[in-house]
Amino acid sequence: MDALRQNGHAEDGPLVSAIIPAFNAAKTIEETLRSVRAQTHRNLEILVVDDGSTDETVRIAEAHAAEDSRLRIIRQPNGGVAAARNTGVLNANAAFVAPIDADDIWAPAKIERQLAAMRASPNATLCYTWFAWLDHRGRVVGYGARHTAEGDVLAAMCRTNLVGNGSGAMMRKDAMLAAGLYDPSLRARAAEGCEDYKLYLALAAMGDVLVVPDFLTGYRFLPNNMSSDIAQMCRSHLIVLDEFGAKHPHLAPHLEEGRRVFASWQVMRALRALRIGKIPELLWTLAREDSHAAIALAASTPSFVARRALSRVRRLFPEAGQTRQPKPFPIGMPDA
Repeated sequence: MDALRQNGHAEDGPLVSAIIPAFNAAKTIEETLRSVRAQTHRNLEILVVDDGSTDETVRIAEAHAAEDSRLRIIRQPNGGVAAARNTGVLNANAAFVAPIDADDIWAPAKIERQLAAMRASPNATLCYTWFAWLDHRGRVVGYGARHTAEGDVLAAMCRTNLVGNGSGAMMRKDAMLAAGLYDPSLRARAAEGCEDYKLYLALAAMGDVLVVPDFLTGYRFLPNNMSSDIAQMCRSHLIVLDEFGAKHPHLAPHLEEGRRVFASWQVMRALRALRIGKIPELLWTLAREDSHAAIALAASTPSFVARRALSRVRRLFPEAGQTRQPKPFPIGMPDA
């Protein structure tokens, strides 16, 4: 019987390779490694790819490796997150690969539930979960979109990144190799950030995509992480969609919608963080690639600024209402 359970853990079943790219991640990798090692699916290969760290990242990983024979450390000169992930995939022995960034967290049943879904659907290339936003202490401060799209989701994936981050997907290694893995050239083009999304698009074009509709991935959004650089993320997103559109011109309307949705989301993030000064830079970056989208977004900004500012003020002052205490991750479904 598959996934026989003993003491709350799935002891049997296929090997899964967990890939952890890490660069100067000493502040967060401890929690990440504990969440990976605590997976209920025990047949794991845990590959930490040290991407030229100069802090205590390797020492922390070595301490975990001394306790857990499933963990292996691969060291390489700094080459960026795409190169580190690719090194992990190329060294993986499993047919199923699950990357997790060194500042994110998995709920205990994430791998077990994704693996069950993937094994039941041989045509699936990718399975994603819902995710929670985490603060620097690993506490839940919000939730990502509850996407439910499954099967042929290529059009939907063009409109928005259904996975939403680099830590929520499980993928078939053979499909990843056929898709060309993560694109390290984005870093050289000052457009690092959407390497995972580019791969997800390619996998969605190759086969079915599945979802486990539960908040099993904790995505930490910090001021200094890559996804916080709004202009760079916009460059990365536009390049990815333009290159994908050149190969799939029939998807142009969906890709156009994807550009608009992503730009609006980046404006919202700037406003939410009271980084209004970033909005002109964002619009200029967008205008150089897609002037029509930039004009449409700029026209909607004034009223949008007012709404977001009012919402932010209400959150800042206690009299605006009681604020909920952040919950630790992992958790189950959020309160309604």
